[in-house]
Amino acid sequence: MTKFEEATTEDPNFAMAYSKLAQTYAALGYDDKADQASRRAVELSDNLPAADKFLIAANHASILHDTAKAISAYEELAKVNPDDSDVQFALAKLYEDSNNFADAKKYLAKVLASDPNNVAALYVSGRVDIKRGDPQSAIDPLNKALSLTIQFNNEEQKANVLQALGIAYQRLNRPEDALHNFNDALAIRKTIGDQRGVAMSLLQLGQVQEATGNPKAALASYQEGVEVDRKIGDKNGLVQNLTSLGLLYLNHSKYDNALKYTNEALQLARDIQNESAQATLLLNIGNAHFGKGEYQDALTYFQQADDVSERLKLPEKSALALHALGLTNFSLGQYDTAVSQYLKALDACRSSGNKSLFAATSLDLGTLFATQGRYDAALKAQKEALDIFQQLNDKSYLMVWSLSSYGDTLAAAGREDEGRNYIEKALQLAPQANNDQATAAALNFLGDSYFYSGDYPSARQQYEKALQLATKQKVPDQVVQAKLGIAKLDVEQGKQDAAIAALKKLSQDADSIGLKAQSVDASVYLGQALLATNHAEAARAELDNAVGRAEKLGLRVQQGRAQYFLGKALTSLGKTNQAVPHYRETVRILESISKEDGAGRVLERSDLKDVYQNAMKSYQGGA
Repeated sequence: MTKFEEATTEDPNFAMAYSKLAQTYAALGYDDKADQASRRAVELSDNLPAADKFLIAANHASILHDTAKAISAYEELAKVNPDDSDVQFALAKLYEDSNNFADAKKYLAKVLASDPNNVAALYVSGRVDIKRGDPQSAIDPLNKALSLTIQFNNEEQKANVLQALGIAYQRLNRPEDALHNFNDALAIRKTIGDQRGVAMSLLQLGQVQEATGNPKAALASYQEGVEVDRKIGDKNGLVQNLTSLGLLYLNHSKYDNALKYTNEALQLARDIQNESAQATLLLNIGNAHFGKGEYQDALTYFQQADDVSERLKLPEKSALALHALGLTNFSLGQYDTAVSQYLKALDACRSSGNKSLFAATSLDLGTLFATQGRYDAALKAQKEALDIFQQLNDKSYLMVWSLSSYGDTLAAAGREDEGRNYIEKALQLAPQANNDQATAAALNFLGDSYFYSGDYPSARQQYEKALQLATKQKVPDQVVQAKLGIAKLDVEQGKQDAAIAALKKLSQDADSIGLKAQSVDASVYLGQALLATNHAEAARAELDNAVGRAEKLGLRVQQGRAQYFLGKALTSLGKTNQAVPHYRETVRILESISKEDGAGRVLERSDLKDVYQNAMKSYQGGA
């Protein structure tokens, strides 16, 4: 950099020196200086030979992140100088930036054919392998490049290669090797004053620290990285560090902080025309709105992310967008649409090779099936997700969700002790994962497991713990879940008068934040409570509405219980003949659930045992 600065000082009209200086500034992350120097080069290039003019124009387009224009300019240069390895190398990096990895490898092969020991080409070749989803293939060229950097005592290139090796090991789920390489790269970069490299090493360190259950260290890494990027004006680096910082807050349910940093990153990504980053950021903003219960806003951002991902042909981001759309439609009660989008997301995950995303999608699909009482399909999908997370040695909040959700479904299928074992494992991991929503959910699931087995005091204790945590940390969905659990206990324990007002409000609150199944559940228990307090006509109206909503959503357990209590309400009103079909429907629905694999004991649940037996007696007695 210093030599190019000296050259432009000695000759203020030295166009090529300005262009090279601009490239150096860009490599170091000084975006504003790079732009200024490159524009000066273009201004001075009018009278230069065609090849030099093309080169300056190509460099300028690259610095402005106009990849298509830069590729066009370098392709023209390649026609003039087909054996110019610098041009071939520049094209390789541009095709890499545009996610055209096949053409990137093609040009890198040409460079390495002429010089097998080209460290920069070996490094970029490994980097491209990582980006195209084949980190194992990256290890060999990167290790070769590392040996050459040590041989030639090139600390800057050594740090770059160590960084790339760290990313490869990170993708290969070897976090200790990844941390070792990232720390080595960071130490070198701090020593040689490579500020942009420092920020990038901090970014990768933070990602591994977060994935291995050390969010405090990750937060410190991201914050330091943001400070460095702001100081040097590296907009690309700042987008990445802000994105990761926002995602860290998102993963720990700090939605307002997540939106603050993610929105800033999105504006920067638009400024530098980084559409791939925009797709990610739109997803993250949607997830933050989703976490706040703002589902229509979330749907808008997810759809935008899906549109960008489809246009750019990015299968992994398409999978993320489809997964998010599925989750949002699930919350909006559009279950069939949600299932379709989850299945499309799973296909996209297979194309991208992202096992963690496949597991997360399978987990959510299983949760939807469990919500509908389709326990066989739910257990299979959730077990597949759990197995993958265990293979990946995941210790994040996703593992907490996976363990507790699978345990909750086991408990709902009548296997309470087995399910409780998984939920307790989730709670043991929860402090390390540090996600309030996942922890509160696990406590609610534990309450459910005791509720199904008829241990009401233990169930109440867990619901109250969940309510305290969810209220303190402002996790609205788990507040509703906990309050619903307590209200259901009140109904079962003869405190119907106290439960009626709470259940009316809970049905509305649950519906407003996308908990459609919980809203129906509250309505069924409200009908049960009204019936127990001799309000048979009001109970009939409430339960008739609940039956329709449960049927529309495919909520088999709620539908079975609603049919039973509707039958009881009609019986209380002296309409025994009208009640019989409802008892018959209760028996049919609950028996169909119990015949599924893994759900043979479901009719032993405390909330279903008497319902089924009494419905059977009433149905047979009235037949």
